[in-house]
Amino acid sequence: VESDDIQEMFQAALKDKLSGYSMLELKRTSHWSPRDDGLGFLIGPKLNVLDSQEILFQDCGDRVALLLLVVKKQQPLIVVNTHLLFPHHPYSTDIRLREVRKILCFIDVYVKEKGLNNVPVVICGDFNGSPQGAVGSYMQSQGFELLCGPDIAGENGHNEGWVTHRNHKDTNIFCDLIWVLNPSKKSSFQPQDWKDKVFAEIDKKISERNLTLSQSFKMFFDQDSNDLVDSMEFRRAINELGFQGESTAHLLDIEIDELMSSADRDHNGKVDYKEFIDRFWKANSQPELLIGISAAENSLDDADVKFLRGNETQKIQLSQEEAENLLQVVQNSQVNNVALNLEPVEGHIVPKAMERGTWPSDWTLSDHGLVTSTFRHGRRKRG
Repeated sequence: VESDDIQEMFQAALKDKLSGYSMLELKRTSHWSPRDDGLGFLIGPKLNVLDSQEILFQDCGDRVALLLLVVKKQQPLIVVNTHLLFPHHPYSTDIRLREVRKILCFIDVYVKEKGLNNVPVVICGDFNGSPQGAVGSYMQSQGFELLCGPDIAGENGHNEGWVTHRNHKDTNIFCDLIWVLNPSKKSSFQPQDWKDKVFAEIDKKISERNLTLSQSFKMFFDQDSNDLVDSMEFRRAINELGFQGESTAHLLDIEIDELMSSADRDHNGKVDYKEFIDRFWKANSQPELLIGISAAENSLDDADVKFLRGNETQKIQLSQEEAENLLQVVQNSQVNNVALNLEPVEGHIVPKAMERGTWPSDWTLSDHGLVTSTFRHGRRKRG
């Protein structure tokens, strides 16, 4: 997003179609190495942006997502753009599953805070995996459906198998996806905290060493045998269990600190044996074993996503007063309990050859095709 050459290339290629459009951009983080690229939205003149939120995964892939709340003719829509980690090695899938959970947890808290439960959610971008992969399967388990794909190609579309990207290994894949979570599917939307997933991964590593949680507490975590685990001990244990370094399901130190904080229920900076065991039971969905932990503690709130929040400066096109007035209209529609589903009409790729599973030799604008989706609102009352 900071490359003048790339911006000029796209502007030259799209100059006849960009009249009245504005761009919102988000640069990747640079925890692992310096990054100049990122992602962005082109916003059409008929859309009003009421709010924008930066979602920083704070991970080894330096990946990010950008959330917008937009309105057209008083019809609200939450839309998220992202680019997940490339599968460099087998553990990359674990990292991408963490990333998508971070997005969904953020959305869950955002929707609750804003009172937007009846608003459809669209997530689009390069998922670096097919709809049938682990991430795609998880999206579907949370009620998401594809708005664009071979089965939604319209009357003149082709269903032989799409490709949308030629990666650096010269492999053609279908990974640029547009997902929708409609209000009618919100009952399936119960995203798992990304930290729960990581504790489940740690538990698996412990089991692979034929150790119980109790044994691992003594062997790996409580290294000075004082029945308490401090932050340095916690970091060393995670490293020794194989979560840092190349070709691992790498965790940054800031992620590890966040994991420890989620186990430290009394916030004294240390994790005792009971807190340690309770945190793993929570991660493995055994609430009946969690003595003294309420349902409220198990639900996601702002504290769970504060770690992911980016710049607080709102990237909106309207004045603050205009945005607040439109947001009030949106929230009033929620009070009236009106649900608006998005229904796919058709989806296509430019160039069209990619809908037939081939990569045209004369396509030089990008190593991705341009995936498009046309949809309509289908109004229904929630029962």
